[in-house]
Amino acid sequence: MRTQVARTSIDAYYDNSFQETLEPKEAVLMGVFQNSFGGSFSRQELSKITEMPINTVCGRVKSLLLKNELIVVGTRFDASTRKSQELLSVPELQGRLF
Repeated sequence: MRTQVARTSIDAYYDNSFQETLEPKEAVLMGVFQNSFGGSFSRQELSKITEMPINTVCGRVKSLLLKNELIVVGTRFDASTRKSQELLSVPELQGRLF
């Protein structure tokens, strides 16, 4: 099925898809890293710290990874879930000595 979409709608979609600014919930997650002085966190830890549901955290983390605001710095085995968790951090804080 083909539908016609106005060019302005298509432009608006792409403008919103690749925003350079942080959304409010993304800013909350980034605040955790800024207050941690170079710490790394799993998505589960971010969910507990911010009291956001895990599905919200996962979506925001994916967005922050695409914007290069966060990076994956390693993995950790979680004994309770018996799965590996990615550890996330802010790129600028990696390699700094405090």
